[in-house]
Amino acid sequence: MANQNPTPSCAYCLSNHPSTNEHVIPRTWFPEDDPIKAPIIIRACHACNNEKSKNDEWLRKWFTSLVSDQSPEAMKLLYGPVARSIRRKPALGKEMMNRMTLVNVFDRPTHLWLGRKTRVAIGTEDWNRILGWVSQIVRGLYAWDKKEGLPRGYEVQTFFACDEWFRPKDFAKSLLSYMPFPQAWHLKDAKVFMFGRAYVPEEPRTSIWITGFYNRAMFISFVGKREWIEERRKAWNESGRIKQYPEKRY
Repeated sequence: MANQNPTPSCAYCLSNHPSTNEHVIPRTWFPEDDPIKAPIIIRACHACNNEKSKNDEWLRKWFTSLVSDQSPEAMKLLYGPVARSIRRKPALGKEMMNRMTLVNVFDRPTHLWLGRKTRVAIGTEDWNRILGWVSQIVRGLYAWDKKEGLPRGYEVQTFFACDEWFRPKDFAKSLLSYMPFPQAWHLKDAKVFMFGRAYVPEEPRTSIWITGFYNRAMFISFVGKREWIEERRKAWNESGRIKQYPEKRY
């Protein structure tokens, strides 16, 4: 059954004419033999829905290629729907191949050579696009959770979790454990997507969100007024819990 929380306006741009049902986490991010169990649906205008759909597809190819060796769900997508998309659009496959190189992999404690793996090179512009997409996801989750879009004057800023981009899902809970605010978690589809949020009691629209994809890619998003976000960003950055970009861009 869908988790559908209708909002009176577009959850993304606050338009007064939401005309489509928007899946905050697209169904195409789930393996065909293991579909989404608890879809999160909000109301959005046609323009925002179309724009997000383009990013959904673009991000799917990069996320699956980045984590396919660590996530069975991503592997199924990469060698299933993503591969079919590449066959239909050879230019897409060429773009991905041009960004891939073989690198040596070593065990950190022992420096033992483990073999070679494919590295996917992603530039700063692409990382910024990823962070912007995650911020849009959080706007959608906020609208679903609060039954209203994020008011004007409030922002969403997203960062990568800690020094490493790939983290197990339990790491996300340890991040939120730093906060003295009540927390809530959505884990029904955790193999593909999970999120946790904590609202500041004295300011119910201000919050911190952690989102995770394929049990590996973890992000932290601050939602609030710009001054509050800057204070949180500075404190969390100094503590080593967030980073603008991953150290290893593959």
